[in-house]
Amino acid sequence: MKNLYSLLLKQHFFLLLFCCISLIRGMELAEMSLQPQKDEIPRNTTPDKDFKIFDPEILAKAGIPIGTIVPKDILITPDGKGALIGEPGRVRYINFSNMFESKPHLLIEHRSQEFWPIFSVAQTKDGRLVVVSFVNYNDRESNKRVSECIVSYNTFACAPRGNTHDVFEKSIYEKKNFDWPVQAVALHCAGTFFVIARGEYIEAFNLLTWKSKTSKFWPKNPSGLVIVDLSVKCEGENVAAVDSRGIVDFKMLAVEEKDIEFNHLRDVHPGDESPILKICFLETTDLLYVTSEGVVKIVNTTDWLENSHGNVKSLTFSHAESREKAAVDQSALPATIHWTKKKITPDTSIKIYRDNGTEREEFSLKLGNMPTTYPYITQMGQNAIGRAHILAAVLRDSRVAALCTDGYIKIWNLPKTHTVPDEKDILMNICGGKRRSISSPSIPSIEIKKNKRKSSIFHRITSAKELKKTDSQTAPGSPRNKKKEEEKSSSISPKHSPHSKRQSGINTSPHAKSDDYQTRLREDISNNLRGWDTQ
Repeated sequence: MKNLYSLLLKQHFFLLLFCCISLIRGMELAEMSLQPQKDEIPRNTTPDKDFKIFDPEILAKAGIPIGTIVPKDILITPDGKGALIGEPGRVRYINFSNMFESKPHLLIEHRSQEFWPIFSVAQTKDGRLVVVSFVNYNDRESNKRVSECIVSYNTFACAPRGNTHDVFEKSIYEKKNFDWPVQAVALHCAGTFFVIARGEYIEAFNLLTWKSKTSKFWPKNPSGLVIVDLSVKCEGENVAAVDSRGIVDFKMLAVEEKDIEFNHLRDVHPGDESPILKICFLETTDLLYVTSEGVVKIVNTTDWLENSHGNVKSLTFSHAESREKAAVDQSALPATIHWTKKKITPDTSIKIYRDNGTEREEFSLKLGNMPTTYPYITQMGQNAIGRAHILAAVLRDSRVAALCTDGYIKIWNLPKTHTVPDEKDILMNICGGKRRSISSPSIPSIEIKKNKRKSSIFHRITSAKELKKTDSQTAPGSPRNKKKEEEKSSSISPKHSPHSKRQSGINTSPHAKSDDYQTRLREDISNNLRGWDTQ
């Protein structure tokens, strides 16, 4: 009887212990379910789609060298729904929604197919696709090198088409002939004007009136040196051009209907031994440039505004080992893509680095199953077998495109991280929905524009000096010390801490109602710069 009582007691004890454990485990699971789950970003992905551009076997049988026909440049359209490929003397369009095998749509065709086009793309507010394309060629009559410019305005069809690459309802063309070859072209993101580089000149064209204004590259190119690339800032009045010496010339540009203001602003030298191949303005006034070794570096706002005729300190933005090719995000976001032109192996991948405002994201994109070799014709007409490799790769926002020697252009869709900022993002990295400089605070050019004075170039330089002076007086803190600054600011009266309530939309500054524009501008700059992490 005593043993039975002990046995029952042990059973009740284990039953009670089991109930307690189950209750505790259930509470833990409930607590875990209440916590927000962070979506894992896929680090290794295969292409979502691919489109056939050319067939290497057909080219080999026809005796056509692959290097004379394949695209050199790829531009993803601003809406992310398609891409433009540049082939000798023409530009073709690819519709990413196309579900059937068909040839890309011929968008622009030049009369000469001697060289590949130099082209740029933009999208207007009403959704029209604007493409500016230049093709250089040798004019036999004048025995000179000249160029043909074609501007294409394309209206998309209302009903989406998923069975063709021709998704346009109407296309309008403008053609211009020029007595000189072009080096580079950059179209403004709104599609209202474009800038070209030719010889030692940089020329801006108003697409509404076709009025133009030229400005010499500064300092002047000695004999044998040329302009390599240029970039137009989407929001602002800046143009940047780089020559074969690695000198970057910054210019101020203001395009109006009746007049164009185009002047030299600064020229700086990042000091790289490797040649600079491409430059690109970010959404901020920072500048990214790509070297011949596949290294992407950044020049911040303060450096290129304050240094004249001297070197500036550039920082490495991204560099992927064993990948000697690189490009910058075509939408001017702080993101880069790296790849190799060497033979493809099962481990070959495309690396992407993206700064989303709070952290550095890294993606590794796999090419998927594809032939490891391809047939081709040499320049001497011989049959040969080559090792498969990547011909070109580009990135625009969440879209990635890569063209390989198998003749397919492969498309990836990255997770989107560019969303409407919350209050924390505004305090740390974003101001009013616009990305701030990732290397230093940028000048609020919108406030400067409100003054609408004609001498904008001198006003911009003056504001830069005032910014430096105000910045040194206010000493903006790092986001890592934001908590300490908030505790400190809570003990200071609003009169001495105007930014304490301004971030929540309440203007408590003693100069809020002042008519002095410069005073209000300095105060706005000071308030916007507080809390930024200036690396």
